[in-house]
Amino acid sequence: MARRRADGAVRGALDPSGASVFDDIEGEVGGLFSEEDLALTAEDLVPNSSAAMLVWEDTWAAGITGAVRRAGGELVAHERIPAAVVERAYEDAA
Repeated sequence: MARRRADGAVRGALDPSGASVFDDIEGEVGGLFSEEDLALTAEDLVPNSSAAMLVWEDTWAAGITGAVRRAGGELVAHERIPAAVVERAYEDAA
């Protein structure tokens, strides 16, 4: 959680207390970001606000990546389509 208090003070806090909901998920998430990363994020917040950071891995893509590499291919770009664009495309197709 990154926070900027009403007085403008910034704080990053890695608090694992709420992470118990992820206990059944295999893997290690340590080291992905630090207290410094959270504090830097808090610097960009407006006073009296906070932000949570979420990191996940799209494990479904591992098979595709492996197949491309085995075929001699190389990833040259990776882009995400904004959710609003996808939703609009679904609406237009309906």
